[in-house]
Amino acid sequence: MYRVKLIRALSMLLFSIGLLLGLALSTVAVWADIEAMRFDRGLTLLRDASLSTLRCPVILDSEKTGTVRASIKNSLDRPVTLLIRAHVSRYLTLMREDVTRLRLEAGETQSLEWAVDSEDIVYEHLILVKVHQHRSYPLLGRTGSCGIVVLDLPGLTGPQVVAGAVAGSLLGIALGLGLWLATARPLGASNLEVVRAMGVVAASAVLVMIASLLGWWLLGGLALIATLLLIGAVVGHFSARR
Repeated sequence: MYRVKLIRALSMLLFSIGLLLGLALSTVAVWADIEAMRFDRGLTLLRDASLSTLRCPVILDSEKTGTVRASIKNSLDRPVTLLIRAHVSRYLTLMREDVTRLRLEAGETQSLEWAVDSEDIVYEHLILVKVHQHRSYPLLGRTGSCGIVVLDLPGLTGPQVVAGAVAGSLLGIALGLGLWLATARPLGASNLEVVRAMGVVAASAVLVMIASLLGWWLLGGLALIATLLLIGAVVGHFSARR
């Protein structure tokens, strides 16, 4: 019996660590993207649709240079020249601008890149980016934004930290759930309730990570709030039964 209690305590510890890693990474990503959305509101007013192909690193080492990318497509059956304007934060009240005139053949897609580094940091740890594809009738004006969290990462890179956090989160959740299941057979009503609760919380946390890492800040933010409320409800429910 003591062994079972020890394994279950370990399973809850691993599960909790996995949740914390995933939710911490998601919180960082959503926070950066919300700040980027608020950045340079004047450019947002030109928006007809979203530039969903804009991608930023989630985390960047303060000593490294990061790359922001966006794919621009000409969906027309004729050549077109598009004006692409990229704004990158620099100090609290300034920004730098990069303007590209991009000629695309019918149906052609090209990728644009912009370098960012520690010179672009605002609020101590953020780089904010907004990219606008100007209207070229009948093509819509498209705007996208993304935020990058800049940290001191001696010996590591931003992608390594993100990959490690994702792997640690998934591994902790899977091991925690697996260890609990290993000590809960046959599944009675009480154990089944715990397993279901852990499964729902785990699925919600994974959804938050996916949405936040893909830059879907609105979905990620709402899912993050829902997950925190769900965790509170689950903890409260099982605490009341003790």
